[in-house]
Amino acid sequence: MDAAALRAFCHRERPPSVVLDNMFDVSHPPAAEEVELDIGQEMTRSFGRVLDCEAILSTGVVTVYFAEDGAAQHCAATLHGGNFDG
Repeated sequence: MDAAALRAFCHRERPPSVVLDNMFDVSHPPAAEEVELDIGQEMTRSFGRVLDCEAILSTGVVTVYFAEDGAAQHCAATLHGGNFDG
């Protein structure tokens, strides 16, 4: 990939997203599909339409991609410093 293509890739339009940390115990990670489905459904119910979720099992991080800026902002404000599951 040349420099121009790399710049274009790095500056592409992305959907609004929220990064959730410590979402599960990394010493006993669940299946990625299970985490992504569960979190995607809960985020949709609570904040608005979710386009995608990506779980990184080795770190306990889940990135949630929302359809709307407002949904991502509401999610981030609500969950900041709190617990997702009690």
